[in-house]
Amino acid sequence: MLKIVPKEIRKYFITVFCMGIVAFFLGLLFDNKYIYIAYASGVFVSFFMNLYLLYITYKVVYEYKGVSLMSLRYITSFIIYAISIYLISLVIEDKYAILANALGLISFRLVIYFYLLVNKIIRK
Repeated sequence: MLKIVPKEIRKYFITVFCMGIVAFFLGLLFDNKYIYIAYASGVFVSFFMNLYLLYITYKVVYEYKGVSLMSLRYITSFIIYAISIYLISLVIEDKYAILANALGLISFRLVIYFYLLVNKIIRK
């Protein structure tokens, strides 16, 4: 499956994974629970859910498994995102931890937007 994934998408996955590891260790270094628990867990949940999206897309496109898998993936991802936010709200009882986790959950999209913005600036 990973043989057919474009290099640019691999670059996004590697960047998000490294970002999660760096956030975790920076949070430990500065003893900031918002970073090493809330944000890093959001980044890793985002990473694995987008990897799951890639797997389901591969199944639908290349193995013709059907579109019902996409609906199942959509529902599953929102359930896992909700569980992630709920668990963070139980562990760290603060609204800023929930915001840090939500920022981590959208980190994959932010990385894509950042790369697109950099490419647009470089091309000018």
